[in-house]
Amino acid sequence: MKLSSVICVVLNYPFPVCSATSAEQSYVKENKMKFLIWFLCIFANALITTLIKEAGVILGAIPTVILYGATFWLARTLCKKWDEHKESNATKKAASVPTPQATTNADQVRFCRKCGAKLIDNSQFCSKCGTAIIKE
Repeated sequence: MKLSSVICVVLNYPFPVCSATSAEQSYVKENKMKFLIWFLCIFANALITTLIKEAGVILGAIPTVILYGATFWLARTLCKKWDEHKESNATKKAASVPTPQATTNADQVRFCRKCGAKLIDNSQFCSKCGTAIIKE
C-alpha cells in the first residue's frame, strides 16, 4: 500500500486523484482512526526529538530507543482503546434494536373488510356498514 493512498483516504481526497485501489480504500476507511493515532504519535515523537536537539542535548542510542518505545507503546495502547470503544458502541447499538414482540389476536386492531372502519371487539357485524365480520 502506498503512503500517498493512505494520506488521500485519511484526508478525504477524491479517490480518482490519489489512485488507491478499492481494497486499499476500504482498508483505510475501516482503520482511519488508527492511522491518525499512529501519525500523531510519530509526529509527537519527531517534535520531541527536534525540541531536544534544538535545546542542545544530544540523545544517545538508549534514550532514543526508550523514546521510540514509549511512542509505539502509546500508539498501540490508544489503538486497543479505540477497538474497545468501537466494540462497545456496536454492542450498544445491537442492544438498542427493539426485538419484535409476538402479538396475539386480542392485541391486534381489526378493521372492516368493506368500509375500513375500526371494529369493536367481540362484535359480529361492522358498526358502520353492517357487514358480517369473519373470524380469523
